[in-house]
Amino acid sequence: MELLVLMQLLITEVHPTPAAGEPEWVELHTQTTYADLDGMRICDARTCAALPPVRIPAGSYAVVT
Repeated sequence: MELLVLMQLLITEVHPTPAAGEPEWVELHTQTTYADLDGMRICDARTCAALPPVRIPAGSYAVVT
């Protein structure tokens, strides 16, 4: 029997225009099972960036800059 586990990855906060000199960032949260960011991309109206190959444990947060 094969068990299907669905990943729930939420974008909980976005800071697109921080103070001068600080990078833009996005906060990610996984509620159920782990989230594997490998192969995922984040995009705005002009560009896309590959996310790092990071595994976020269940119930944890990650900040991507």
